[in-house]
Amino acid sequence: MRPRLPGLEGPARISGADVTLYRVAYLNTTRPSVQGEAVGLWPDGLVPDVDEIAGEERRAFPFDVPSREARAIWVDVHVPMDAPPGEYRGTVAVTAQGYASEVAVRLTVVDAALPSTPSLATAFLLWPPHVCLAHTGSPDCSVEQQEELLARYQRMALEHRVTLSSAFPRVAQDWSAFDA
Repeated sequence: MRPRLPGLEGPARISGADVTLYRVAYLNTTRPSVQGEAVGLWPDGLVPDVDEIAGEERRAFPFDVPSREARAIWVDVHVPMDAPPGEYRGTVAVTAQGYASEVAVRLTVVDAALPSTPSLATAFLLWPPHVCLAHTGSPDCSVEQQEELLARYQRMALEHRVTLSSAFPRVAQDWSAFDA
């Protein structure tokens, strides 16, 4: 199955990187985490169609849906600050083995702005050497590479309203870049 959502139309257009589709991944549990809980498939991670950090297509789609089961697709819409309020509509087109279907999407944008910082305290550890390792294959990428990668993670965290701890490269003596 492969879904597509080119954008939402309304008083303005919301599209491109502001609309992300995710495949809901499942984890098959064989032992309950809590006594008496069911085992089997549980929704777990969200696999993006296009990775927010690297800007690369991931293996979210297409995917198979086993017979007599259902799967979910998550739609994440980042409403730009200058988007006029009103109703926005779009269509998720789903194709699978020669079949096609459409699912209507409607989003109401109100004249309000969320603060850029979260109202709930959060702290997610992001260790710069691990970011380098994940993206370059080495924990020791250049300061320039590290700064650029960390800036992407900081932007993503801000857009998802979470706080990252340790999301700054280590500096030796000169703090001017950090201060900037």
